[in-house]
Amino acid sequence: MKEGPSIEYMLDRLAAIPAVFMKEFSSGGDIDSGIILHALVNDLLLDTGESPLTSDEIKSIEGLRNKKNYHRLVAILCHLYHDQFFIENRPETGLVRKIIFSQKLQILGEAVDNEEIFISDPDRREELCRLALMAVNLYPRGEDENRSKERLATLDSIERKKILDKTRQAQQRAREIREAMLRKEAEEAASKMSRE
Repeated sequence: MKEGPSIEYMLDRLAAIPAVFMKEFSSGGDIDSGIILHALVNDLLLDTGESPLTSDEIKSIEGLRNKKNYHRLVAILCHLYHDQFFIENRPETGLVRKIIFSQKLQILGEAVDNEEIFISDPDRREELCRLALMAVNLYPRGEDENRSKERLATLDSIERKKILDKTRQAQQRAREIREAMLRKEAEEAASKMSRE
């Protein structure tokens, strides 16, 4: 891994994302109906030295239209990567494409209720910036690789959701056990009273 831009620089860039990136996406050629996401991705790939999208990749992006928050996360990443730093210091070929089409991005989209949290919430904003850097084998300037990985791990929305889901399941199971114990005690008390 190599040193990239500072996390503050990335956070500022994300916080200043143009409003058009948060509007509905167009699937056709009507420019007034919003950004055409696959065109945005294609421009980014070309500007960072990658090959253009294939027709199968375009179909894949369009096919994931109903994946919760996925399209918005792709657009946000396009904004983050379409920066002078990444255009001048081109990431290793294939890495930008890999994160855009990754399961991780799809799962991350499922882990949050609303994609705008990646702009409005400081921890989620930092998480996405760190993920964007890590995906192209960079760590923030002023940090080292280990510190960068540790910090990303502490912010991980996917892991946090897993922990919350397990906690909810454990609480539900404990509630069911308590209710079963109360029912059994009530039955035993009723049986004891009927014998007397």
